[in-house]
Amino acid sequence: MSIKLKVVVLDDNEPIADNIGNMLFRDENIESVFVEHDGEEGLISILNNEPDLIFTDNQMPKKTGIELIEELEHYTFEEKPKVVLVTGDTDPGIYQKARELGFEIVQKPISEETVHRIVKEVVDGQVTDYIKKSEVENKTSNKSKRLFSKWLNNRK
Repeated sequence: MSIKLKVVVLDDNEPIADNIGNMLFRDENIESVFVEHDGEEGLISILNNEPDLIFTDNQMPKKTGIELIEELEHYTFEEKPKVVLVTGDTDPGIYQKARELGFEIVQKPISEETVHRIVKEVVDGQVTDYIKKSEVENKTSNKSKRLFSKWLNNRK
């Protein structure tokens, strides 16, 4: 089974955003990458594309990464995307927000090794969810078959 991820990259520094996008495209588990350069365009891209993974800077025009992450809490997604704040900020308040909102923080500059580790974590999590879902469906199906057989036998 091959899982392909959709990713949104948000950074107002175009070379950094493009660099992260290029790292992602070199990963065999990536289906598509959407790059935006401010928080508002990023939110629109996230809502339109429902990514599996979001890399966002914090200091951006129109909406910071933290504001974007807080706003995402008000939306319902089929599968909640993993969010990674890629920042040069060292403010301890950001780490407190990360604990509260459940996102990961990676300091700039982000390495290709780190990007691929994060992609692997998302893929591995999706595979695990898929396997668990299949196991539940199989158990439910087998239980239904047994109940149906028992019902048929009782009718005889």
